[in-house]
Amino acid sequence: MPVPLSYCEIHNKIFYNVKIALYYFPSSYTDRDGRMMRMAKPRRIPLGSKNIVGAKIAKLRLQKGIKQKEFVAMLQSNGMDISESQYSHLEGQDRIVADYEVPIIAKALGVSVEWLLDQGKES
Repeated sequence: MPVPLSYCEIHNKIFYNVKIALYYFPSSYTDRDGRMMRMAKPRRIPLGSKNIVGAKIAKLRLQKGIKQKEFVAMLQSNGMDISESQYSHLEGQDRIVADYEVPIIAKALGVSVEWLLDQGKES
């Protein structure tokens, strides 16, 4: 039968694991349950030129506090056939957005198609 750990032993063990994780994986952290989580990576390459809506979608999605995985699930439930990788390329403007996808994206974000396609205004 395992010996129960004291509060100090548990705290030291968690602190040590976090310290190791931050040393080897600086863009990682552990959540409350002790699972290793990855922080969002900053964009390394500039935006592409294959669509005009990707940057607006990303900005609005982040303002609403929606994660990429959650947003992809929203799009898929509205009938859009897209993977997480394809969506990442869409936001980075490295993927062409089909005309039938624009209304689905606009509906998921709660904005009009006109607002999404308007190049003059950013917000």
